[in-house]
Amino acid sequence: MPVETGVSMADRPETPTAAGGEDWSLKATGSEAGYLTPPTARQIRSLSGHEDAFQVDSFNRALQRNTTAGKLTALFKTKMLSRSSLGAASPSATPTAGKSPAASSGGGQGAAVTADELLQWSSEPIPTSLLRLAPEHAARAVKMFAGILRYCGDAPGSDSINQAQAIETAQKLLHQGLKRPELRDELYMQLVKQTRGNPSSHSRAKAWGMFNLVAASMPPSKDFTGLISEYIHSAVQDMDDAEEAKQAAVATWQALKRSTKCGPRRTLPSVEEIVAHLQSHRLTTIVFFLDETFEEVAYDITTSVAEAVEQLAGLIRLQNYQTFTLYEAVRPVNPKLNPEPMPDEHLLLDEHRYVADIVAELRHPRVVREGCQSRLLFKKRMFRETDEAISEPQFINLSYVQAQHDYLAGNYPVVREDAAQMAALQIHAEHGPGLDQDPDCFMAGIERFVTRQVLMTRPRDEWRTDVGARYKALAQHTKEDARTQFMRILRTLPYGNATFFAVRRIEDPIGLLPPRLILGINKRGVHFFRPVPKEYLHSAELRDIMQFGSSSQAVFFKMRVAGVLHIFQFETRQGEDICMALQTHINDIMMKRYSKVKQAAASDAGKAGTDGVQPAALPPSGMGGNSAYNAKMEEHLKEQQQQVEEAQQALATAQQAESQVRLENESLIGELKDLRDMLSSEAANRATLQDQLDETERQLAELRNELDMTKSALTAATAMANEHCGKVEVEHARLAELEGLIDAKHKELEEVQARLTAATRAAESAAAERDLLERKVQRLEKGKETEVKELREQYEAATADLRAQLKARNEKINELMESAAHNAADLEEMRHELETARRDATELDELREMKSDIERKEKQQASIIENQARRLDELDRLYREEVVARKRAHNALQDAKGKIRVYCRVRPMLDFEAAKNQVGSH
Repeated sequence: MPVETGVSMADRPETPTAAGGEDWSLKATGSEAGYLTPPTARQIRSLSGHEDAFQVDSFNRALQRNTTAGKLTALFKTKMLSRSSLGAASPSATPTAGKSPAASSGGGQGAAVTADELLQWSSEPIPTSLLRLAPEHAARAVKMFAGILRYCGDAPGSDSINQAQAIETAQKLLHQGLKRPELRDELYMQLVKQTRGNPSSHSRAKAWGMFNLVAASMPPSKDFTGLISEYIHSAVQDMDDAEEAKQAAVATWQALKRSTKCGPRRTLPSVEEIVAHLQSHRLTTIVFFLDETFEEVAYDITTSVAEAVEQLAGLIRLQNYQTFTLYEAVRPVNPKLNPEPMPDEHLLLDEHRYVADIVAELRHPRVVREGCQSRLLFKKRMFRETDEAISEPQFINLSYVQAQHDYLAGNYPVVREDAAQMAALQIHAEHGPGLDQDPDCFMAGIERFVTRQVLMTRPRDEWRTDVGARYKALAQHTKEDARTQFMRILRTLPYGNATFFAVRRIEDPIGLLPPRLILGINKRGVHFFRPVPKEYLHSAELRDIMQFGSSSQAVFFKMRVAGVLHIFQFETRQGEDICMALQTHINDIMMKRYSKVKQAAASDAGKAGTDGVQPAALPPSGMGGNSAYNAKMEEHLKEQQQQVEEAQQALATAQQAESQVRLENESLIGELKDLRDMLSSEAANRATLQDQLDETERQLAELRNELDMTKSALTAATAMANEHCGKVEVEHARLAELEGLIDAKHKELEEVQARLTAATRAAESAAAERDLLERKVQRLEKGKETEVKELREQYEAATADLRAQLKARNEKINELMESAAHNAADLEEMRHELETARRDATELDELREMKSDIERKEKQQASIIENQARRLDELDRLYREEVVARKRAHNALQDAKGKIRVYCRVRPMLDFEAAKNQVGSH
């Protein structure tokens, strides 16, 4: 039978702790503050539904094993110290040396740790994982917790780690969570443990910073999302605003929402990303446009593609950005790996992908080894029919740039007449009127804005004549008008406003498609093009496509060709994007048809009401005529309002054109100012070079004088050659050195003269460019004055017409309002009746709800009564059993009293016994 050696509460004052020593018995229990802290943290309500996921029993057993091993180790060390100090210690020190074994031997078994206590702060390593994991993952979980202690400064000696070591520790923890999804929930629970009830403000702030980093990099599983969200939200509510960790906790809450939506990171966050995230800084990357301009976008670990698109739209002031997104533009740059010329491949990026992952993949050396150059690109996802109703200038400009890019890439084969007209429109949209005055620049514009394949079909002079005539006809149009007409011509093509995808042929039942081709998807169907040379091959309308689908590497179409169904299959990484574009256009067409049918039904209903035929849904008493009259009046008012808005829009367009001309004028003035500054700097450089040239000539003159003196000395020395032979040799050497120095100075002089000549030529070129810009500014100012004058005249005429129209329409509106007042009285009466009916219906619903509440409460009361009856039966049974047990115990007690026997009798000593000095006997 085991013997308990624990110290009871009655014996506690006699322990060395009562005399001022250390509380050894507390450490022996296994329930120290390292594992259990006072329950000051708020309870996690949803923890009860996850208790089965925690291995509380295994944790307690491992904790007990570690505690027992710790006791034995401490006892052995104490005994060894006592023996070594026994001879040297005084007798008064002996009890103090012997207190540890006695005290450490007590304590017995520690209290069992519950799941709630398991998730409270600890400064000691955990013996095993908090959740039920495989053995290999449990060992990794123990190492992860040790890393968290080291990062937060709770582990011994971890106060001295620098930032680089802390970042390395954080990166290891993120690597474990991203590489092994089984450890993500364990990592989250360990962070909950270290942030819950943490008494150190510094450690708590570090733990919340790590929590923020993990929440930004990966979400927990669906089973633990609710628990972690509840804990973080309650922790934020409990913190003071001045607390250091609150900002990190709020950031953790935001990061958890974003990572739950977008999923985990695909790549491990770099050191730069981790440092920027912990310091609340943002990194930047460059996003290009199709016209080779670019913008700088800020991002952090949790920034998604959708957020980057929204940020970029704000930078360029684009309001209707719903059809725009980011692409990865892949351009082959290695001719050995890609011998055939291929167009750029634009890969659509998922809106839930992280920008940091994309940037890391673009910087990966593998991309360079594959012979490709990748960058981020901002453009439209597709052209939709609803884009025609958008009048935002930035939207139109970006749409024009993308349509122009596709046209110049050869994706829109056109005839020569259309090519000439589109070239004239592009030149006018790019340079405005007046470029035909410079033949060379005008011809360069033609060669730029006409595809090479079409340009070779006739001589250059014919192109200049044709395009020039069309260009002069556009002199009265603005640049915006030219862009709009260009896009209108493209929309009229069968394959206009298409989205293009480069694919490879896998299966072609008819055998007419080349190995490489380009697919164009628009509202009319699927169009096939040959990439080199650019050639239109075939089109399939949407009604001929019976079925389509995609995988990660291919896309297929089941479509009808010449009345026969065939399956075409193509290799591409954009299969999902192709299917999405097709489905979007199909949905647009279906919605358009549905709106037409709905509008026709509404017009038929209105016509029937006007004719006196009452539909079932219309109210009685002849209200159909009044509603039709009101509808006509509202339609008339809408038309008037639309005309006013169109006039205001025309006025805004004119003002915008004027502001654009003003901005161009200001930019040209700025360029002229820059050129003047450049000329002044060139003049300063020229003066500096002249000074250097003068200094060099002065030094050359001095060297020549020295050379003459040396020659005279050499002549004198020649007369005394017999006596001074050695001196002559020295003078010869010095003469050769001086001649070499003179040659070097001559070369330096030539270089200075060459630089002076180049600077003179640059100054002349800058002066010529300045004169050209001045003439251009004067020409633009004249054109601006003329255009402003015309716009002002148009504005005044339009204003006068609008005022007259508004006056006439106001009179008509007054007449209509008088008639509408009579209809309003009838409408008010019907509204009153409708309101009465609604109140009755509301009261009926309340009565029904009250009835359901009464029934539910009756069921609850019946259930409560039934439970109380069962409880009473149980209590009665227990009472009866207790009565029987009490009677048995009473009878046993009475039997025990009756069985007591007398072992001895005692009486007082008699007098004669005392007189005889007798003693008591037994």
